[in-house]
Amino acid sequence: MDVTFREILSGTNMPGRDRRRIPAIYVTRDDAYLVIASEVRLADDGQPDLNKGDDYRIGVSVSLDQGETFSDTAYALDGHLDPREPIGFNDMCIAADGAGTLHMIANSDFGLKKGRNPIWAGGSNRAPIAWATSAKDSSFLKWSNYKLLPIFNEIDTNNVSAGTGFFDTKTDTLVFPIYGFLRNAGFRQWPLYKVGQSEWKIGRQLPAVVQTIAGETEHRIIRSEDGWWYSIGRNNECAGSRTIYRAASIDGSWEAFQGVPKKIETCNNSCFGTTIGRRGEVWLYCASSAADGKSHLRRNGILETSYDRGRTWVDALELASNGYKSGQSFFGYSSVCSSDNFIYIVVEVDWHGSLALYRIDKNSF
Repeated sequence: MDVTFREILSGTNMPGRDRRRIPAIYVTRDDAYLVIASEVRLADDGQPDLNKGDDYRIGVSVSLDQGETFSDTAYALDGHLDPREPIGFNDMCIAADGAGTLHMIANSDFGLKKGRNPIWAGGSNRAPIAWATSAKDSSFLKWSNYKLLPIFNEIDTNNVSAGTGFFDTKTDTLVFPIYGFLRNAGFRQWPLYKVGQSEWKIGRQLPAVVQTIAGETEHRIIRSEDGWWYSIGRNNECAGSRTIYRAASIDGSWEAFQGVPKKIETCNNSCFGTTIGRRGEVWLYCASSAADGKSHLRRNGILETSYDRGRTWVDALELASNGYKSGQSFFGYSSVCSSDNFIYIVVEVDWHGSLALYRIDKNSF
């Protein structure tokens, strides 16, 4: 397998110990633009999540040479000087529509009291989701002023599943995975979508396998060549087989897909994508390693592939420990996308200190 590995955007030479966290990635089909977004934690950087009063912005870096070098950071979402009130952002998700416009959504802390968290699991923290766009003619380094989406009343907290969204060319539908807390029910999942130039909507709630407050949080959504939409994801503390759901339409009802999903270790939710290889459609999924004694939580990652739409999975590439610092292997959040030539994966490594980029020749698949 032809794989290029490199450390990028290291926190050691930037202010903020956790300056680069929770990555998202996008690439144009011709590899001309490779975009990486991540949290930029400029105050209270040691906190596990955004709290009101933290200076968290969303930074973007762009590569014009397939990941060999990257631009300086541009801020896509920056609300620390907002005249209404300072706003922090985290857990961004990006995807481009059919016109090539790149869309970003993220959690905000707008309207919260100091110290409160947008993801608070205990009551109603109605901080809206933020949305901004960027065009290719700015090399995706200039972003629109952000808008705060209307509160989705079906959810007590409006939260984004960080990473890469999905655009379906056949239906002109842009989809982002979101989740929220429901009082007396716990965390649940939804698709957030827009068709063409229409307004953002949320689709049907996904079923809950875990009937607890922890419930079902971060997830990922794709549309397969068979016409079905699929979602995969589960709470961090839930070990074992991760359920795959499917729906005939993005606003239709979801059902548990009766396949044979890969059993993986507990870990933060990771990337889920699809591309076309030599053998046809390939599903791509990153998970924590639970084999060969590598059972430490979020230590060592594996890129898994499926050629039969999630029924069986093959370990394709070991991540994080492959080519990284011996004894410091770490697999945190990850995101995946593909061009006509390559598959790109960006992942947290070195205990949040850096991001690592993998570029894989699609001929390997």
